[in-house]
Amino acid sequence: MRPHLLDGGAKMTSLLSLDGPVYKYMKYLYSLLILNAMWMLFSIPIFTIGASTTALFKAIGRLRRDQQGVIALDYINDMKECFKETTLIWLLLLLCDSVLCFNLVFGLNMIPVGLSWIQVPILFQLILVHMYVFY
Repeated sequence: MRPHLLDGGAKMTSLLSLDGPVYKYMKYLYSLLILNAMWMLFSIPIFTIGASTTALFKAIGRLRRDQQGVIALDYINDMKECFKETTLIWLLLLLCDSVLCFNLVFGLNMIPVGLSWIQVPILFQLILVHMYVFY
């Protein structure tokens, strides 16, 4: 046999092996899909969005540091661990958000048409505050 054919086959085998980059990438992608599905499932009741978001950030951080065990169990344990604190914070933010949205919706009638772009930075800042609080 020719030696260069064996070298090419060895490279392909190492690329697709369990320690190869393709398998690691697909495993990481699968973990992100599972975490996304769990976040959507646990966020169905509105009051648990804070706890599920915090658990999602913790699980993704653990995934990035290669410290994950079983993704679903880690996510559920993280959610149980931080449920009370983050739910309280989320309900306070939800109250502030509802007041702000009420003011934006009913304040649009008072603002001239040319100034309606002001609400875009306010909403962007609101999204950033939510991400900062739950991270």
